[in-house]
Amino acid sequence: MRVLLIRHAESFNNALAARPGMTRERWEAERQVDPDLSDLGRREAEALGSFLANLSNKSNDKNNDNKNNDKNNDNDHNNSNNNNSSNNNIGDASGCAAAVVPLVALAVSPVKRALQTLQPAADRLGMRPEVWTDCFEVGGMYHASGTAHRGLTRAEMQAQFPGFQLPEEVSETGWYSLAGHESPEKARARADAVAAKLRLLAGRPEASRGTLALLSHHDFMNLLLQSLLQQEEAFSHSNTGMTCVDVGPGLGDAKLVFFNCTDHLLGPGAAKM
Repeated sequence: MRVLLIRHAESFNNALAARPGMTRERWEAERQVDPDLSDLGRREAEALGSFLANLSNKSNDKNNDNKNNDKNNDNDHNNSNNNNSSNNNIGDASGCAAAVVPLVALAVSPVKRALQTLQPAADRLGMRPEVWTDCFEVGGMYHASGTAHRGLTRAEMQAQFPGFQLPEEVSETGWYSLAGHESPEKARARADAVAAKLRLLAGRPEASRGTLALLSHHDFMNLLLQSLLQQEEAFSHSNTGMTCVDVGPGLGDAKLVFFNCTDHLLGPGAAKM
């Protein structure tokens, strides 16, 4: 099964950490537990959504061209021109990310910045993302005092992100179940459990239909990739950076296709310009 891992766009906390002279202690005191995206982050999310939608549209055009060519295979010259045009369009628009189409499912962390990042893509693709409550950032939802924050309630999530599919774990009091800060050991165990879930999905017949996109967080994606690939190498991602991995049903049965692709931020009018 092909999996596209995507980091969320820049949040208030990311922008706060980038301020000159910012220290870890000051950042912990001023950070927000469940921050919104920054202005730059919202532009990054829009760029990501447009990019993935364009990929899907070009993939559909290519499939339609191929079907038409099969029906009209007596016209070899026209068939050749149509095929070349479709392939060139996909290559010019997408670079490394052309490998991810078709996108057949979207999954996302329940943290607000992740939900906000995926919203433009979900709208443009006409898809209903599944909220996975086990894909939040390492450390969890905690105040500076160490006490827990429960996260968005079910009513809040439904109001802000209509169309997203919520599991039972998202309740009227929130979704975060730990008492406070998550330990490194619990975070690694959680990443191992998500890796096991992906391997289970990879063993199902429908796994070959296309790509599952999972939008999550920097540190959690690092642990997840280490678990899938059975490697200790650190994997660092830019905001909205995309990494593609082929996942099989067996432990360690995974292969990296590409890493930290940011093609959607590099074109005319890119978010970082």
